[in-house]
Amino acid sequence: MEKKDAQFTLTESEFLDLLVKARNKDEKSILILLHYFEPDMRSHSRYIKMPKEDALQSMRLAMIELFHHPPKPVADIHFPDLNIEKRD
Repeated sequence: MEKKDAQFTLTESEFLDLLVKARNKDEKSILILLHYFEPDMRSHSRYIKMPKEDALQSMRLAMIELFHHPPKPVADIHFPDLNIEKRD
């Protein structure tokens, strides 16, 4: 039987601090965040049609890429062809 990893919790400020450090490519912070999300990734890997370890590795890589290149906030995206005015 598979032994479950001990879950750990982070406060919101701890999480945000780790996220800022991860975005600045701090390896320790990235590893902590990957460990934090590991149970969720394992759970979601069941629904991906590829070997479990390949699915987990793909998710880890995607998370590292997101840490290094975060998406733009939605408010900063401009759609000139849609004639949508920005609301305050």
